[in-house]
Amino acid sequence: MTPGIPEKIQKLMDQYPDMNEAPLYSAKGLNVYIDLIKAKYATVVDIQKLLSYANMKMEEIKDPGHWFNQKQINAFMDYLIRQTGNSEIGREAGRFVCAPESLGMLRPYYRAFGSPKAAFEKLTRLAADVSLSSHYQSKIHGRSNKIEITVAPYPGVKEEKFQCDNRKGYFESIFQLFDLPMPIIEHDKCMFDKNNKFDYCRYFVCWESMTSKRYKTIHNFLLLISLFVIIISPMIISFPSVIKFTCFLLLVNLGIGWYISNIENNELLPIIYNQSQIQSSAYQDLNEKIQETYQSFDMFRKISMGPSKRHRLEESLKAVINVLKERYDRCAILLANADQGKLIYQEGYGYTEEQLELWKKTGWFHILKESTGTFIETFRKNRSFLINDIEEVINDFSLRSAQFAKKMGVKSLISCPICYDDKPIGVLAVDNYKNNRELIQSDVNLLMGIAYQIGIHIQYHRMAAKEKQAAMVDMAQQAIHNIRNPSSAMNTNLKYLVNKCDLDEKVEKKIKAIQRQNKRIFELSEDFLRYTKPIEQRKEKLSIQQLLHEIECHLDDKKVHITSPSSDVSIEVDKNDIKWIFEELLENTRKYGDFPVEIQVKFQNQLLEIIYRDNGNGVPDNFVDEMFEPFISKDKQGSGLGLSTIRKKIEQHGGNISLKDTIKSGICFSIQVPICKE
Repeated sequence: MTPGIPEKIQKLMDQYPDMNEAPLYSAKGLNVYIDLIKAKYATVVDIQKLLSYANMKMEEIKDPGHWFNQKQINAFMDYLIRQTGNSEIGREAGRFVCAPESLGMLRPYYRAFGSPKAAFEKLTRLAADVSLSSHYQSKIHGRSNKIEITVAPYPGVKEEKFQCDNRKGYFESIFQLFDLPMPIIEHDKCMFDKNNKFDYCRYFVCWESMTSKRYKTIHNFLLLISLFVIIISPMIISFPSVIKFTCFLLLVNLGIGWYISNIENNELLPIIYNQSQIQSSAYQDLNEKIQETYQSFDMFRKISMGPSKRHRLEESLKAVINVLKERYDRCAILLANADQGKLIYQEGYGYTEEQLELWKKTGWFHILKESTGTFIETFRKNRSFLINDIEEVINDFSLRSAQFAKKMGVKSLISCPICYDDKPIGVLAVDNYKNNRELIQSDVNLLMGIAYQIGIHIQYHRMAAKEKQAAMVDMAQQAIHNIRNPSSAMNTNLKYLVNKCDLDEKVEKKIKAIQRQNKRIFELSEDFLRYTKPIEQRKEKLSIQQLLHEIECHLDDKKVHITSPSSDVSIEVDKNDIKWIFEELLENTRKYGDFPVEIQVKFQNQLLEIIYRDNGNGVPDNFVDEMFEPFISKDKQGSGLGLSTIRKKIEQHGGNISLKDTIKSGICFSIQVPICKE
């Protein structure tokens, strides 16, 4: 028996050479097994171990949009049968679908049918919502209470016997739903019959009519007999006797009819009540589904339309955040820096002031080869992650990521990559820590679509910023060119005056001072032209020993002690930026600290760490949280841009700077930059 192959199945066959690895079985079916275990086998089956053995997760089981493959189903049943010792548990689970104790997702699929016969007529469509492994056909034999069902697996699918047993249980559960006696199931052809090889299974489901229906049939015959007796009675007895006899037969039939009616009411009332409850629940479920679908559509509409009206990226991200507030407790958007070396927190909501401060101080994650945090894995693998219990995976995090998650109070999490043109540019993360609604695959699908929209908005703003920057750079370069020409001519004329004219000492000193200032103007224009180039074009690969040597020569200060590592690695930096950073730090030490200064260099987790420590009075407590903010300075005459500019330059190199706690006097900074990947 070779069934026609639907387009959906054909796509799976093209995508998966081994159909045992194709997603064929809905979580709706396995959810019933979980309910059964909780109701009857909780003492002998550890659900977490069962799911781990089958390579499944609880959030996948609870998600009606998730599908499993045959290998996972086989492992699940293998473990379950061994633990329970019940080889017929597949059939028991099938019967449990419509049991009152079951909270499974399959019950709604039977709710629209008023009778078992109507349910079996729609079996093909019903089965496709639960399993894509086989083709179902049902055939009702005339007006009898007998239905023929054939089930044939699609090419490449290899089912197991427990699935055949499970189908029998499903057939029986339909009758259980309608409070009817169990049917008789004849299974004359089976794929798992060792003596006869069949490529499909055939079942005959038979059931008895209701007692009231049988009595009605007998009563109808009695009515016919009574009518016949009344017609012939005048030939046998007198007319008064005929009237009495007719009245007697009428009373008997009315009594029998009333009795049968009572039996029918007693049989139908539970069914009618059950159906009313089912239909009410079905309406409620349908209404909730419509509301959820509308909310998802409305979120997409707002996110697609709203941010495009904003002129700044920050405004666009805030618009997205405001939309996500409608559905999730907390949200964070992290974007990669220019060299894709670090993920940095940009926008979010739902966090306390203390948590927001934590985001600002440590809300960045280095994208390193050995990093195993969820955000880094999301970005690096360009895939989403759904975690409903952070404790199950926190041991896989780095120490820093684990501490960060605990401080944030994360319980569940969805992390989706923000991409443009299949290239990750950031991460969208949401979590629910207030309400009890579990995050499911449907949430992941929604957030993946939203993350894609965010990627489009980010790319749009970046392209606009690049065009604006290119125009400004072009204008600035033209202005610098106009400055350099007269400066060059001035320098030539001054040289001529010094070399060719007989000048007195005072005039010559004035001219040399002008030359120095003119040279400074020329150097500043050179620096400006260099900084108009992107940071990527200014970087060069240097060994750390070479860079330290250049810094040491550049500083030329005996009060600075540099401790370099014994081994050598390479980093990719703009060395002029690095020199300027140390110049600024030394200038701060001259103003607010004291010498000597110790500079220690070491390697840690694919990072180069430079520790800068002076010997001053340290940092006032009220200044610690603001010291890297622009326009904040202890000195009233200072601009407050030194440390903020230092941080910006280090972040452009994919690194970070932080204030280290130290028991010694003075201030201590830790600068970290990524080591070049070999």
